[in-house]
Amino acid sequence: MNEHQLSKYFPAFTEKGLREELLNKCQFHHFEAKTVLMKQGQYVKVLPLVLNGTVKVIKEDNDREILMYYIRQGESCIMSISACINNEKSQIKAITESPTDILLIPYELVNSWLLKYPTWNTFVIASYKERFENMLDAFNAVAFQKMDTRLIHYLQEKASITGSSKLKITHEQISTDLATARVVVSRLLKDLENQGKIKQSRGLISILNL
Repeated sequence: MNEHQLSKYFPAFTEKGLREELLNKCQFHHFEAKTVLMKQGQYVKVLPLVLNGTVKVIKEDNDREILMYYIRQGESCIMSISACINNEKSQIKAITESPTDILLIPYELVNSWLLKYPTWNTFVIASYKERFENMLDAFNAVAFQKMDTRLIHYLQEKASITGSSKLKITHEQISTDLATARVVVSRLLKDLENQGKIKQSRGLISILNL
């Protein structure tokens, strides 16, 4: 990780001191897909800044999970930022959706940078705003959208994240992310297939015309 790469992913970080600390005090790591970065209930010791790839953020409740949002290139996890600032346990589970490059920031720097670097402060505030809007959209979808509309949006977002119209995913995974029954997902996917919008095979959904 060098200054040119850092400027590419985070051009807003203009202070020399902030760039130097990111390069000298933080660690670069590559993670394969399906790597658990954070478990719910753990203390957050490092904050992830995503350079490449995607991280899925999940909320667990007993034996159920629900997808909250994705963290993409140039973004971080606001739930983890909050946990770092307040030295609290994580309220979410984070898992890589694809091979992902991440810059890990020690938790003690997250808070101190708010006082030292205006662009870091702006980044944190913007992250709060964006995630609030994400979760408001998720709430509105659950409260007001029919499940078939939510499913189509989910498949479109998956295709956007992976950069492919062929999604390697099971009905069980989809039902978990959407917090609904597997039989509901299977029925709706079959309807979409009958409409010529998708094609299904074992563990694979091909998007044709969503």
